[in-house]
Amino acid sequence: SGKPSSLRKFIKLLLAKLDGIGALYVFCPDVNQELIGLFEGMGFKQERLVLHMVLDRSERKKLGLTAGHIIRHFRAGQDEKAWCFIRNSAFEHVKGNRPIAPEEVSRMAEDPYSTNGGMLVLYCDDDPVGVACGEKDEFKGKPIISIGPVAVLPDHQGKGLGRALLRAVINRALDEGIGAASLSVNSDNLSAIGLYASEGFKKEKGFACHVLDLRDPDNRLF
Repeated sequence: SGKPSSLRKFIKLLLAKLDGIGALYVFCPDVNQELIGLFEGMGFKQERLVLHMVLDRSERKKLGLTAGHIIRHFRAGQDEKAWCFIRNSAFEHVKGNRPIAPEEVSRMAEDPYSTNGGMLVLYCDDDPVGVACGEKDEFKGKPIISIGPVAVLPDHQGKGLGRALLRAVINRALDEGIGAASLSVNSDNLSAIGLYASEGFKKEKGFACHVLDLRDPDNRLF
């Protein structure tokens, strides 16, 4: 709205409903410098920039897996712990990351698309080393697959396994007649951005993530 007092009042009302939280995060379009300035004027600090990337593809691509590697469907009730370990290990140093628990993976697997090939686990010599997930969504009025996470254990990165998982998710979407996909990635994750761009993903939008640390005495005016 361009009115700092109105925005501050809204934040106060929101925090009153969320009593006891340690921090508040907001995502602003990176082109909206006026809004970003309003939040920064209230003590929010920029944590990271997030790119929203989209893909429009009609052809399948070979996974390119080497001997000893295989991708299988997620097995509800069996793969939750391995999924968490892989995902949390791969994203340990990613800004904005919050480790997930098996219960959250179980909720992901409740989606019909997820249980029918939308969630994938990559094995190397029978050991799970990578995971990927695609969920049905809508973008600009058309069906799309929202991808995330695509994660590979650190010791197995740099071998093309992330690319194979990404292609597997996209190929699964094509089987459903969906040729569009989207994902989000931090702007400082250059290796991931390079991978996605090489597969045809293009930046659609950018978002600035700001955080208000409510443990900071200077922010207690809220």
